[in-house]
Amino acid sequence: MMTYFSVAAALVLFAGLAAYILRSKYETSLLGARLDDSSGARTCDARCGEDVHVAGRLLSRVFSGEDEEFVAGLNSSRLERLLVQERKRLALHWVSRKVVEARGIMREHAQAARTARDLQISGELQLFARYLELRALCGLLFILVTAFGPAGMQRLAAETDALFLRIRGARTSTAGVTAG
Repeated sequence: MMTYFSVAAALVLFAGLAAYILRSKYETSLLGARLDDSSGARTCDARCGEDVHVAGRLLSRVFSGEDEEFVAGLNSSRLERLLVQERKRLALHWVSRKVVEARGIMREHAQAARTARDLQISGELQLFARYLELRALCGLLFILVTAFGPAGMQRLAAETDALFLRIRGARTSTAGVTAG
């Protein structure tokens, strides 16, 4: 009995490590592509309201199961595989992009906070806690999408996106400190 438990624990740890390595590799390639492409280097602050609305609709479609149900009705296993692969790729790209954008926001905020005269520690700690929560949600979402695909993860993705938007908004409110 104990042997089965040990093997199961080892498999879980191995799967977690593999997902972490894949995520790190995927984030690195995304960051490299982002730095190479000057048009894609804009953060979401530079987007207009319509782009944010389109991104929200895209988010709900990528993480929903509606299209998979439709394609399943077509009885084409090749088309089903293609749809699942593409949606998984899009979902992983979305998660990695949120991590990269959040990291950039925190980097910019840290630079602004270094010169602040009246820094609010409680606001800074709250922002950091939100950032850690976002990273944990992104890690969980990455592992779940890698293992099971994006279908059915719409609520978790929406929660992750809402937290990202709160961090982006909080950055401006906590960065409203007087620079020195």
